[in-house]
Amino acid sequence: MKKLGTRGFTLVEMLITISLLAIVTAIAVPSMQRVIRAARVDAEATGLLGAIQNARSEAIKRGRTVSLAAPSGWTNGLTIFVDSNEDLIVDSGEAVLFQQSTPKFAIVANSTGGLKDGIVFSGTGAVLANPISAASNQTKGHLALKVEGEFWATICLGSTGRSRIYKPLTPSTVDPECKE
Repeated sequence: MKKLGTRGFTLVEMLITISLLAIVTAIAVPSMQRVIRAARVDAEATGLLGAIQNARSEAIKRGRTVSLAAPSGWTNGLTIFVDSNEDLIVDSGEAVLFQQSTPKFAIVANSTGGLKDGIVFSGTGAVLANPISAASNQTKGHLALKVEGEFWATICLGSTGRSRIYKPLTPSTVDPECKE
């Protein structure tokens, strides 16, 4: 009669395997959290860039002034509307084209130039001076999106109205074309 070999794992083998799995998990989790945060910011930056491009497109299509207003700052939602008097305020008779009450994620947006309260596009798509901001003569700048204190993406807006996403290497790095 043949003796069958033992099947299965010993306790030592099982403990070594679990220990290795725990070490690999401890190394991978922080990296995965960073990837998730970066993906969230990328999604929000792309959404905001789409809203900016939509407002510019509507201005060109209609041949009229269209504003993208962020009345309480960029973290509290935005409104795109036909802005007859270029004041970044929705008045009666001005058509609201799009409204978003809150951003998808809790992301802070800092701005430079005349972009603090919103963006006003002329009928040709160029950025007009912001009537509310202290830097009202500025027609270009950037919106820096950050989460948990780390900058991850910047939306650069030129005076011609063209916008794009710029990913800085450090929080203080600003695309030279976005500087005030």
